[in-house]
Amino acid sequence: MSRPEGPFVLPPDATHPVFAGDGTAAVAFGAMLAALPEDARFSGCVETETPADGLPLAHGDRLDWLVRGGTSLPAPVRRLASVPGGVA
Repeated sequence: MSRPEGPFVLPPDATHPVFAGDGTAAVAFGAMLAALPEDARFSGCVETETPADGLPLAHGDRLDWLVRGGTSLPAPVRRLASVPGGVA
């Protein structure tokens, strides 16, 4: 096994990216979040098995971290879509 290869980048015209996935997606999210400027506007939620499974990501404190078995992932994604100025 080796590390992930290839670039994980957002389109340059992305004005409000939304990140939603389980803990395995957090690895790709980490690369994209690290490339964002400090004042970037984004939303996101990541579902993990336990609270200890969250990864230390750049801007990760601005993501909603969910524990599996609590709130299911679709509910927070619907909430992200209703954020004023967010995605539709």
